[in-house]
Amino acid sequence: MAELPSDLRNLESRLEGCSVLRRVVCFSEIESTSEHLKALARAGEEEGMVVIADHQTAGHGRHGRSWYSPPGVNLYLSVLLRPSIEPSKAPLLSLFAAVCVAESVRAVCGIRAGIKWPNDILLRGKKCSGILVDMEGGSRGVDWVVVGIGLNVNGRDWPEEIRPTATSLAEQSGRRFDRGVVGSTLIGRMDSEYVKALGDGFASVREKWLAYDMLSGERIRLTERGTVTEGVVIGYDDLGAIILGDEDGSRRKVFSGEAERVARV
Repeated sequence: MAELPSDLRNLESRLEGCSVLRRVVCFSEIESTSEHLKALARAGEEEGMVVIADHQTAGHGRHGRSWYSPPGVNLYLSVLLRPSIEPSKAPLLSLFAAVCVAESVRAVCGIRAGIKWPNDILLRGKKCSGILVDMEGGSRGVDWVVVGIGLNVNGRDWPEEIRPTATSLAEQSGRRFDRGVVGSTLIGRMDSEYVKALGDGFASVREKWLAYDMLSGERIRLTERGTVTEGVVIGYDDLGAIILGDEDGSRRKVFSGEAERVARV
C-alpha cells in the first residue's frame, strides 16, 4: 500500500477541541470513504468516526455520478453521525453539511462560497465541492447518517467532461493549501455546528443555509427522476424542500432533483 502523504498524517492530533468528531482513519487509497464508513456503521461503529482518503478509486456523488478523486490534490472525507432526530428531519443534515463546507471554504481561502440547492458548493459559479448524505433508520428514529464530502482543494487538471464546471480552492485563490489544515478546519466546523444543531433540533440550520443560497428568486429548470419542469424559486420549506412558483400562480414543493438556472431573455 502506498504511503500516506505527509499533509494527511496526524490529523487526529489537530482535533483536540472537538467533542464528537475525534476519531480519524486515513487511507492512501480506498474505493469510497462513504461506502467504507457505511459498512462500519452497520457493524455498530460509534458516532464520531471520520474516514479520509488521499485517493478514491470509486468515489461517487448524488444521482449515482462518479466523483473525480485523483491522489495528492483534493480532500475526500466521510463522517459518521447518529443524531437523535425524527426521520422527517433527516433532510436538514444535507443543509447542515453544506453550511459547514461553505463556512470552512471561506475560513481557509477567504472567498465566499455559494450553495446551489440542495448542497453543491460553488466558487464564482463553478463547483468546488459535492456532498452525499446516506442514512438508515425507521419509524422510531434515525439509526445512522454518513455524510460524504468531496472538496477540490489543489486540483487543476480536470477531465474534459467536468472542465467547464469544476474548480478548486487553489484555482480560485491562486495559492496551494495544506489538505490537513483544510480537513481539520472542516471537521472542527462540523463538530461545533453539529453540537449546536442537536441543541436546537436543527432549527437554526435552515437560516444559516439561506445565507449562502444562490437560487432564491431565480427561474430554474429542475430534473427529478427523468421529469423536467421549470419554475421560479419562491422559497424553501422548514426542511429545505424547494418551493417553485408556476406562471398560473400555483406553488409546489420539490424535495430532490437537479436544479439549473434558466437564462433570462
